Amino acid sequence: MPDRQWDFQRLSDHARLRTQRLELLPETSFWKHRLMGLFSGGGPWSVIEQENRGITIFSGPVGSGRHMTGSALIGELPAFYGVDAFNTLFLRVLEKDFPESITAEEAADRVDDLFRTAENAPLRIVVFDAMDRYGQLRVVAEAIAKYVEENEAKARKLAVVCYVENIASLPSDLRSLAFVVRTSLPSARQRKEFLQSKISWDVQVSKKAFMAEMVFKDMTVDELAEKTEGMSYGDLTLLIQYIRLSADIQAEDTRILRLNCDRDSVLDCVQMLTPEKPAAGQIVQSSEPSRVSQISGSRSENSVDARAAALSEKENRTFTEDMELIDITD
Repeated sequence: MPDRQWDFQRLSDHARLRTQRLELLPETSFWKHRLMGLFSGGGPWSVIEQENRGITIFSGPVGSGRHMTGSALIGELPAFYGVDAFNTLFLRVLEKDFPESITAEEAADRVDDLFRTAENAPLRIVVFDAMDRYGQLRVVAEAIAKYVEENEAKARKLAVVCYVENIASLPSDLRSLAFVVRTSLPSARQRKEFLQSKISWDVQVSKKAFMAEMVFKDMTVDELAEKTEGMSYGDLTLLIQYIRLSADIQAEDTRILRLNCDRDSVLDCVQMLTPEKPAAGQIVQSSEPSRVSQISGSRSENSVDARAAALSEKENRTFTEDMELIDITD
């Protein structure tokens, strides 16, 4: 008798995921066009000497765009497999599904039971999220690989997406079957291109259409990109929002809005998203010795991080809370 019921849902019921596409990724994304080429029209799998076994691992630090890229791929998978979103079943597996207290035998049985559920569906997408936090991680990973290898026909109608920070934590059994998508925090060039793409945009104010344009005073986009070292795409998006809120907005004519961005205001916005470095010799202590706070690049612990921590440790999260956790930890 299985100890857990796996509630697969139709991908068409998830508005956020069913509308995601690789083409919607920012142009600065390393994986945008590479994955578009690989997952369209069959893709050049043989050219890269890789067999498509239906497993994709997204590996990289928090804030590196793992979930942004993975969500975009998930939105493409029904068409890639020749199935529509309504006939695609979707399941997200979380830390609470494999708690620290689980035994190796229970973990293996749980993975097997998961994959035996809805085996006759036209397509199943199973997402193993935040795998670094799983109890019996190696057993879980080996069980995934075992099912895919031993059930080749049924595995052709199965897509597995794994999110992990440290790829080395996964055994070679799984890594050898998967296509690994490594992500990293945006480089100086990528930050510059991303910021440059946000300089002008179309906007509606009081039902009138305008072209809005940010104009920096005594600062270039190159300098701004340098000062955002260590920021994730999420940080950069927040930075743009903060700068726009801080700008002096002027209507040039009936078609153009100028957002004059003062240098000091821009630097204040940058500082808001930059952590304070501890003084020399200062020891930073955690209030929870058993759970060390992780800092990726120059991201600081703030209200968003606190919310993520609270959701992560909450038992019996709702689906909405699960999705919120995915969004704020990407």
